[in-house]
Amino acid sequence: MLQDLTLPLLSNDYSASTRLTKHKHFYALLILFVAVLLFLPTLGAVGIFDSSDGYYSEGAREMIERGDLLTPILNYANYFEKPILNYWLIAACYKMFGVSTFAARLPAAISTVILGLLIYYRSLSAVGCRAAVMSALIFLTSPIVLIVGRFSLTDMPLCLFVSAAIFLIFDGVFQSKSKVLYYGYIAVALAVLTKGPVALLLIFGALFSFLLLTTRSGDKLWKRIRRFRLVSGLFLAALISLPWYVAVHIATAGQFTNTFFIGQNMGRALGKVNHTAPWFYYLILFWGSFFPWSILLFSACVRVIKLGKFRLNTPRRQFVLFCVCWASFVFVFYSFVPTKLPTYILPMYPACALLLGTFIDDVLKQKRDNELKISAVVLSLISVLLVVCLPPFVTGAISLKTLFSAKDFVASKMSAIFTGSYFSLELWAVALAVAALVFTGLLFLRLSKQAVQFFLGAMIAISVCFLPLVIHHFYDLRQAGFARLVRLAKVIDKPVATIEAFQPSACFELHKHVAVIKTPADLSDYLQSPGNEHLILVPDNRISSLLWLKSAPKVICSNGGWTLVDVR
Repeated sequence: MLQDLTLPLLSNDYSASTRLTKHKHFYALLILFVAVLLFLPTLGAVGIFDSSDGYYSEGAREMIERGDLLTPILNYANYFEKPILNYWLIAACYKMFGVSTFAARLPAAISTVILGLLIYYRSLSAVGCRAAVMSALIFLTSPIVLIVGRFSLTDMPLCLFVSAAIFLIFDGVFQSKSKVLYYGYIAVALAVLTKGPVALLLIFGALFSFLLLTTRSGDKLWKRIRRFRLVSGLFLAALISLPWYVAVHIATAGQFTNTFFIGQNMGRALGKVNHTAPWFYYLILFWGSFFPWSILLFSACVRVIKLGKFRLNTPRRQFVLFCVCWASFVFVFYSFVPTKLPTYILPMYPACALLLGTFIDDVLKQKRDNELKISAVVLSLISVLLVVCLPPFVTGAISLKTLFSAKDFVASKMSAIFTGSYFSLELWAVALAVAALVFTGLLFLRLSKQAVQFFLGAMIAISVCFLPLVIHHFYDLRQAGFARLVRLAKVIDKPVATIEAFQPSACFELHKHVAVIKTPADLSDYLQSPGNEHLILVPDNRISSLLWLKSAPKVICSNGGWTLVDVR
């Protein structure tokens, strides 16, 4: 059925040779320049964000300090939630550039840059130069990519290795390029070392869903499965990835294996670990995390549902159908996993960018842009609505009462923008609205090529100019106050603890163990540690925990929702 629904997206049959241009390497340099401009200049401009950004930054630092690169640790104790590769990448950057937020985030940023180039080069022969360029730029300017590519998480390296494995194995099996097949299994091994067995599900789920969809007879199915060379390929992947898993299993007497494979992987699959959400979570999240491209992608969806006879008789048709299978599998798989986080579906975004880039290329070639015009109008309306409502809604300053009162609404908006330091967010919304309106106007003036070129350029400029400002704003709002107290605690140089939640940024700044107090017994143990004075960082919503103390503590400073106290 999906085969029959995909023809309209692939209606032009252009041979690969006619779509390749002599300027293809120039465009690669252009994509490289844009990617570097988007991700590297302000990479270390703000400190560590708690909590995820700090887990890997601090873990890698402690591993270097301890001189043990085998066992993941955090807060000077074993930490078995993720495999080792991301720690190794960050540790390598620390060795080259010193311990800093820039070095900690560099592996994620470089992974994003490489993935942008990979999308371009791999799609070049299948969908043409223009579609390949647009796909790479769409991917690089997607909000979730812009954010995740700037933090020291495992998700962007995983997305790179998963995408590389999918591309290479697809070429080896379906494009008869057997020489690249085993490079794909090397990428499989790297993905498994980054996130664990879920990488195997993502890679082979995407590949086999396309295989099953495009194979009609059992004999042909078996022949295609044999082309995967699963036994030798998985043996190569195991040869690369298993030594570390075996070594850490032995070094920790099986604790890593039990915690990671049973506690984390099985726990998340069954919804027994935190972050549970309903099945439609990603249906809502996707539109915001891929915005504004998600609105334009709706045009491609409209065109896809037009019926037609489908034949896989060109590389373009085959490749785009494969991207549909890839994105659909990742989305459906994670939708039915109870544990959900925004970054889980990141591996579907390269496929989505390729689908949208190919759709826009088809529109420009066919000069039939009605669906694109409709999406552009919707995008303009949403962008203008963001300008009006974004700061008050973000700050919570708006309510049902203020929503229907013009005077109260304007007052709450002005307060949210200026006193709440949301000016950078408002500038971003205004710039996006202007870009969307110009884009829509050019489309209705029948200047489709100029409209697409303008909007791609505008998205790059908006991302370069305003994303660092927005990140600075959220750092000032959520992290800066805590960071100031940590720096003050560093000057005092006494033992430090936090109430309720562990904050890895404190360890990263202090370069020492930070105790976590959750019960009166924890507090008693902490106060018995060496030293006459002990510092405690207390979130304001847990200030009542200080009642556990026998005598009133000395308040040193309060900032950003936290209070630093001295307990003698």
